[in-house]
Amino acid sequence: MKTIYIANECMAESERLRGYLELEDYRVKTFQNIKGICNSIHKRPPDAIIIDLQYEDGSGFSLIKKIRQHHLFPIIILTKRTGESDRIIGFELGCDDYITIPYSQKELILRLKAIFKRIEGARLPTREIRIWIHDERKMELDKQRHLVTLDEKEIQLTSSEWKILSVLVQNPGILLSREKLLQLCFNTNGIYDRIIDTHIKNIRAKIGDEWIETVRGYGYKFLGKPRENLENDI
Repeated sequence: MKTIYIANECMAESERLRGYLELEDYRVKTFQNIKGICNSIHKRPPDAIIIDLQYEDGSGFSLIKKIRQHHLFPIIILTKRTGESDRIIGFELGCDDYITIPYSQKELILRLKAIFKRIEGARLPTREIRIWIHDERKMELDKQRHLVTLDEKEIQLTSSEWKILSVLVQNPGILLSREKLLQLCFNTNGIYDRIIDTHIKNIRAKIGDEWIETVRGYGYKFLGKPRENLENDI
C-alpha cells in the first residue's frame, strides 16, 4: 500500500481528497504547514506528495526545493494559482505534475497512477545522500551520483579519490592503515601503498585539511560526524 502525503492549509480540502485516495487503497496523511510535512518526511518519506503553494510558515516552492535536495518521490502541485509563471517555476524546481482548482478527483488519481507507472517502469534508483558535520562545516555525499558537496559547493573528485573518501566516511573516527585502504578501495595489496598518501593529499586540497587526520606511520582517520538531527533539513 503506497503512502500519500497531502500538504494543504485547508483541512476540508485535504479531507475530501483523503477520502477519495483511501477508496483507491492509498494510505494518506494530511498536514497544514511546512514544518509538519518536513518533520514527517524526515522520519518516513512518502511514495508521493500533493502540495499547495502557500502556507503560513512558507512557500510551496521552497518546500519543493528542499524536498528535491534529498528525495525523488513524485510531487504534485494542487493549487488555485493558474498563472503560467507558477507552472514553469513548479516544473523547474522538480514537481511531476501541476493541477489547478477546481479539479476532477478522478483525473488526479489517474495522473498519480500514471506517474507511479512511469517511475516503476524506469526503475529509478534510490538517491542516497549522507551528511557529515565537522567544525560547523557540512559535507554531503551523494552515493548515486558520486558527488561530494561541501558547504553547498560541488567538489569534483576522481574515481580513486571518491573510493577512498567513501571508505573513510563509512568508518568515522576509525583509524585505517594504508594497507587497509588499498584492500578496501582497490581490492589489492600489490599497489605501492604510498599512492594512498598522494590521493589523500589531493582530497585534502579539495575539501580542506580538517576532515582527515593523519596518524604518522600508520594511516588516516575521518573526523566528520554523521548528522542525525536534520531539524530544518529533510
